[in-house]
Amino acid sequence: MGGVPSELWDAEPGYLNTASYGLPPRRAWEALQAALADWRGGRTPWEPWADAVERARAGFARLVRADPGDVAVAATVSELVGLIAASLPDGATVLAPDIEFTSNLFPWMVHADRGVTVRTVPSGQLADAVDDRTTVVAVSAVQSATGEIADLAAITGAARAHGALVALDATQAAGWLPSTPATSTSSSAPHISG
Repeated sequence: MGGVPSELWDAEPGYLNTASYGLPPRRAWEALQAALADWRGGRTPWEPWADAVERARAGFARLVRADPGDVAVAATVSELVGLIAASLPDGATVLAPDIEFTSNLFPWMVHADRGVTVRTVPSGQLADAVDDRTTVVAVSAVQSATGEIADLAAITGAARAHGALVALDATQAAGWLPSTPATSTSSSAPHISG
């Protein structure tokens, strides 16, 4: 696992379906059990949990080489994408691969009543499809269905050339793909990552 001790997980024989149902490392499981026991016994307020959130924010920021202040925390990618989608101007155009995972599609599509359109193209044609009508390019760094790695340099370069944002879902890439959200877009387009 690239330097990560295998004794942190109890998967038998192994587990790869992390996008649908990620397995907690042993330390997280033990912390959850302790928090549940305290909660059940009425022994602790919820306020100290914020410390764990801040540790997680700082850890993720180190992982993707970002500033912790730039890391938003939520329960799901779609929750955060939905906030960004709600802030788009009426009539915005979102461009996405035709195989994009629903958590990076549905939050944009729900704004069709405001004239927000979602245009999909084959993933290999995404960079070439960015044009002056594109407001946001919504893409996963690694497609969960196929394992295809997006050409982030080409996509973010095209987005920059046309003044578009990139909403990058890094769920399948964070921690192993060297081209992280913070580094792949630092010299190209503004970005949002999940």
